[in-house]
Amino acid sequence: MGPIEVVVRRGSVVEARHRVHAVAWRDGAVVEQAGDPGLVSFLRSSSKPIQALPLVRARDDLTEL
Repeated sequence: MGPIEVVVRRGSVVEARHRVHAVAWRDGAVVEQAGDPGLVSFLRSSSKPIQALPLVRARDDLTEL
């Protein structure tokens, strides 16, 4: 599989480009990959919406996000 890139546009202007690095494995062996399968990356600000999910689920009175 070749390189994958996500392009974010605001109208006709490219606001951001993100290269995708992903690995799919089965039984301990890589069966598909895109980008650099050995790339080490860390979740930071991108994980904040996921971290907020338990709070949103626990509160019935939170109807707007």
